[in-house]
Amino acid sequence: MIVPFSFMYRYSGSEPEEPSRPVIPVELSYAGESIAIWALVDSGADISVFHPQVAEALGISFQDAPVMQLERFGADAAQASLIEVYVRIGEVRVAATIGFSEHVPYAEGLLGRHRVFDQIRFGFLQAGEMLLYTPEIGAVQ
Repeated sequence: MIVPFSFMYRYSGSEPEEPSRPVIPVELSYAGESIAIWALVDSGADISVFHPQVAEALGISFQDAPVMQLERFGADAAQASLIEVYVRIGEVRVAATIGFSEHVPYAEGLLGRHRVFDQIRFGFLQAGEMLLYTPEIGAVQ
């Protein structure tokens, strides 16, 4: 089966000495505030998780927010406060429940499967260090 992809990003590292990773520019929006950041695309993560500084920039308060335990490979569990925000990748805007935690494994955050992977098809070309993506049919908003 051939899957056409619309967009391509070269892997990059957050620090010069770090290995390159599949990162993509995203825009998070909440209550009229927006922030543009880079996120690691993680097909193994159930939900997206971002650093609390991102929530602060969006004016998010964690008062009364539900909390979930994050299971992390090779590490103790961590907690994340859950908030529904809009995630924009290119022309696709998705409402998704995002976890905010101090224990983010990548600088600003990671993009997990919950709702995001329903709207966008991702492909990874490890040998060429390329991240490919295309909106699913009907996903462009």
